[in-house]
Amino acid sequence: PLQVWCEVPLAVARERFARRHSSRHPVHGDQPDDAEWEQRWALAEPLPVPDTLHVGTTQSVDLDVVAGWCERRSGTGDTTDRSEK
Repeated sequence: PLQVWCEVPLAVARERFARRHSSRHPVHGDQPDDAEWEQRWALAEPLPVPDTLHVGTTQSVDLDVVAGWCERRSGTGDTTDRSEK
């Protein structure tokens, strides 16, 4: 299995969540309070998968690079190295 783990500072994650919250379905509930954010953040970690790509998401992500990594690691599909674009 492959895993792409997206990393972002807590403050950025909270800001993005707050910006999208009003358009989310009510089934998702209220926004987490400070304590819940801290608890969730403390527990957040990638699964113990050897093939894990850590991607910083503070800025835009080059999806061609991520897709290329996935293709190379899985041994399927296009094997073009997109990281040199």
